[in-house]
Amino acid sequence: MLSRVPVVACVLTLGSLPSLHAGALDPPIVEADVPQPEQVTIEPGYEFGFLGLGTGVALGVHDAPALSVSSLHPSGVFHSNGQHRQITFSQSAAWTVQDGPRSFFVEWSGDLSVSRLNTSQRSRLGNGGPVVLSFGSAPDGTIDLNSSSGPAGAVATADVSLTDNTGGTGTITSSAFSPPGGAITQQAITTTASGGAFTALTTDGTNALSASYGAIFDAGGFVLSGLGDTQNSEVVIEATDRITSVRQQILGGWQIPTTSDWTITAKVGPTLTVTDRSLSRDEMVEIAPTTNSANGPTIGLTSRDTVTSSTYGAATQISFSRPLTDAWTGSIGLSAEIGRFDSKYSGYSRVTAPSLSDGPEIRHRDRLSGATGRAGLQIGVSRPIALGGVLSLSLYGQRGFNQPTLRATALSPITATVSGTGEDASLVSTGQQAYRNELTTGSSWSAGAGVSVAYVF
Repeated sequence: MLSRVPVVACVLTLGSLPSLHAGALDPPIVEADVPQPEQVTIEPGYEFGFLGLGTGVALGVHDAPALSVSSLHPSGVFHSNGQHRQITFSQSAAWTVQDGPRSFFVEWSGDLSVSRLNTSQRSRLGNGGPVVLSFGSAPDGTIDLNSSSGPAGAVATADVSLTDNTGGTGTITSSAFSPPGGAITQQAITTTASGGAFTALTTDGTNALSASYGAIFDAGGFVLSGLGDTQNSEVVIEATDRITSVRQQILGGWQIPTTSDWTITAKVGPTLTVTDRSLSRDEMVEIAPTTNSANGPTIGLTSRDTVTSSTYGAATQISFSRPLTDAWTGSIGLSAEIGRFDSKYSGYSRVTAPSLSDGPEIRHRDRLSGATGRAGLQIGVSRPIALGGVLSLSLYGQRGFNQPTLRATALSPITATVSGTGEDASLVSTGQQAYRNELTTGSSWSAGAGVSVAYVF
């Protein structure tokens, strides 16, 4: 006869890095007295029997590896840090194998894990200046600004010119003056073959306030400079960090004999995971108007950065279970995994403005490979239910090491030169790049709770 080999209830199986299968519940396919599976003889000495199917769901939090990217944020970098809300769906199936007096089981499991983190930020530009915001490799060009005010009124001027990456040129010369009792908010934009220039001026003669802004951009990058009373203007960032991960795993397992009422089960086998982490964000420079206009001039970027990783490796698990009552069984599972990841980064940003119909795209690429690992702990209870099923409840925790992520690396900052009076500023751009997005690695942790049901046939 083919002996029954239990698959221990709620043993945590961990997806290969950099997946997010914290708490992926491979449903137990039984630890109860169940009918013998049907036997199929494959060759002399070996008999196979289908044991059962299981399904599970887990809810938790996932603190993903810290991610940072080049940004229009006044610091030059946007950080996506924090705890993602995570849900994981799991499926599993198991077969028993008999070779004479020896028996073991084979278990397949597949998981889909989805997590999300939304971020909203508002950052003021500060006062005086000059303020410089840049992204990518700024095009060749100049931004000359003037901002002054006094009893006679407020004055602002901007002279902006560029040569884009295709050789196209563009120029804007703009000026505004408001005597006491007057106020002006104005903007201008011009485009080239693969880029453009932008200016915005605000003057308030009554309160003696003025500010001047200029920007140039092409398919290589973007730079904006501001001078004067810029303290009420803001950079507004809305971002969504999504992580989707799919794991497939096949483990072979066996029961370790004991002389107590504890059941010890070990598993080992290969695992493959594909993970997609996508950071989408809208970054807008909102220039505070000095008139009664509901909206001031705006210019910004729409960006999407994606890290796609494939990880293959080996997983091992060991679980300890014992009866708690006539109905309930308790279990503790430990798991570890080591593997290799291959990651690819693709990013793009598009310049956006109300009067710009199709801004240039700024693109980024990188690749990285390396070793990775993770370890986990799960505590659960299970009990038989109707129709030959087993219900399991569990709590889990997991720690991941050396997982792929993005980092904004500082290069050559772009600065503007200010006159002695502070009323004039000049920025000369020759393709400098303040930050570059690169693949790197970091650590993560996850925790949560799950429920699963398995049916034995």
